[in-house]
Amino acid sequence: LDGRLGEISALEQPRWYGTTPVASSRFVGRLRQFWELHSALRGPAVPIITGTTGPAVAQVRGLGGIGKSLLVEEYALRYAAAYPGGVFWLRAYGNDDAKGALSIEEREAERDQQFRGFAEELGLDVAGAGPSEVRGALAARLGELEPCLWVVDDLPSGLDSDGFRGWLAPHPKAVSVITTRSRDYQSLGEELPLDVLAKEEAVLLLASHRQPKNAAEEAAAESIVEGLGRHALAVDIAGADLAGWVVSFAEFRASLNDPHADALELAAELGGVLPSGHERSIASTLLKSIEQLEEEGRDFLRLASVLAVAPIPASLVQGVLQRADGLEEPESSRSARRAMAQVD
Repeated sequence: LDGRLGEISALEQPRWYGTTPVASSRFVGRLRQFWELHSALRGPAVPIITGTTGPAVAQVRGLGGIGKSLLVEEYALRYAAAYPGGVFWLRAYGNDDAKGALSIEEREAERDQQFRGFAEELGLDVAGAGPSEVRGALAARLGELEPCLWVVDDLPSGLDSDGFRGWLAPHPKAVSVITTRSRDYQSLGEELPLDVLAKEEAVLLLASHRQPKNAAEEAAAESIVEGLGRHALAVDIAGADLAGWVVSFAEFRASLNDPHADALELAAELGGVLPSGHERSIASTLLKSIEQLEEEGRDFLRLASVLAVAPIPASLVQGVLQRADGLEEPESSRSARRAMAQVD
């Protein structure tokens, strides 16, 4: 090429429905995950190359507090040019503090109400219309728009195939992104597991609250994020605590090992608003997942909590459950498989 690749033009953000986006000044990294998500959603548009067909559906799956919702929101903001028809954001309240105990019927009613809200925002007259009529009218309207992004945030576990599909975009012009903690839907759409932050990203997130001033503080910051498992919510909470107090990086690292105090829970009380708007408490966030386990799964966590940070042989899990519960070999094998599947 003799000249430039192209002009730099101003990006006009599409309209958002169901939420108001605010870019986070503390979002770090995840560039590879952005492109993986974008490729998953664009795949059906070029099936001869990708081998994928049908409406585009991608799942961002991971631990509570790992940054799923924030990743998708930042993706929608940064890749807005691909979705000029708008961004539609539904809340499924799978692990929500206020609405986490919804029954299937209550959750579907909540979904139908959000569908109705989208239809009304698009100028459709749906007064007196039933859920299926609203869905049909919304599908027809989406078909008239330019390509859209359809986000279903925090889908719970336990839905059957029809229940899962009921949350997806009603028209293929809108590509669907699901965030969930559940592995129940691995066969539906393309799954994108979201892991903890890379070390450099975790340090950047911690430093966005308070910048290390010397090599010793940089080393302590690295030790802090490794001690927190590079879990995004835990690192964000820790950074909020470091920003608000005169405690040094080394002192905070030592406090994480104090068996008589929980530095993260104290930080949750003192920290500011988190970018995702989710629960500040790391213990509360993870407890929501633990509470969904059955007894075998909790027994597995109890066992893992007293072992070294190393691979745990399945035979050890089976042997412990066999002896602890007085089980015969076939039943102990089944119990161990159920335990590991639940925790996974």
